[in-house]
Order: sequence, then structure tokens, then C-alpha cells
Amino acid sequence: MKPWRESQEEIRKVKPDKEMAKSMLKMIEVRIRELELKDRKEFSSLIVEDYYEIIKEAIAALMAVDGYKTLSHEVLIGYMKEFFPSVFRIRNSTYRPTPTAKKQNRI
Repeated sequence: MKPWRESQEEIRKVKPDKEMAKSMLKMIEVRIRELELKDRKEFSSLIVEDYYEIIKEAIAALMAVDGYKTLSHEVLIGYMKEFFPSVFRIRNSTYRPTPTAKKQNRI
């Protein structure tokens, strides 16, 4: 994870865009509906990947509302830690991969 305050070169300040955020949330809904149709045993790796994309897109939607944009997945996490610390807690500021992240890395 890259701390938000140390990642300014990877962050673009843009005009806050609520319509973009709404569009992204609609795409998340589509992804979730698609996930419900997949066989969990047969497509487990793809399902993990889809949930990762959903989380990424949700954070990017929050950033769009605040007027920020980044291509870095690590900066997305830094944004959550900076602006939503009660929702996204990382102990001692050290990244520890979750079981989901470990599974995704094996794909």
C-alpha cells in the first residue's frame, strides 16, 4: 500500500464527477448480478477476480466524487486509509495480504 500523502505523483486532481461515480456504481451492480450466475466451484478464481474489480471500482467511484483519479491499485488503498480510516483499518500501517489476496496472487 502506498500512503496517500506520499503518492501525489500518481494522483490526478480532476473535477468532482458524481455522474461518473453513479455510472461506476451501475457497473458494479452489473458485475454483482453476473457473479450470482456463476458456479462458485467451477469459476472460483474468476469470482475472486470479479470481487477485486468491484472493490477497485467502488473506491474509484468514491475518488471521482472527491475529484481524484489514479491508475495505481495501491494508491486506491491509501485513499481509503486516509479518508475512511474507520472502514478500512490496517494495523501498524503494514500491509498484510488477506486470504483473498493470496488466492488472487496464485491465479
